[in-house]
Amino acid sequence: MARPATGKRDFATRLSPRTLEQLDLLVRQRRFGTRTEAIEAAVSRLFEAEQRDPERLRRAFERGCGALRLGLDAAALSEAELDRLDWEARRARWAEGRP
Repeated sequence: MARPATGKRDFATRLSPRTLEQLDLLVRQRRFGTRTEAIEAAVSRLFEAEQRDPERLRRAFERGCGALRLGLDAAALSEAELDRLDWEARRARWAEGRP
């Protein structure tokens, strides 16, 4: 099979009727010129999202917490969760009439 001048390769796939309707709607709304363009954009976005560096995102989260002066880190979050669970247990005992 000869390759098209665009360098793209043919392949066969099956899509659910709902996905195909969504794909066609994107083309009808002129968000994408063709189904192929829409699929390529979706795959590209998914690939980029999957490739994000988790460590970079963690550092960004920590910087954001620091900017808000929350002082959150893994130990502080764990301690806060233990405090919350303790509070809920005491509240449940009090509701049952047990101090």
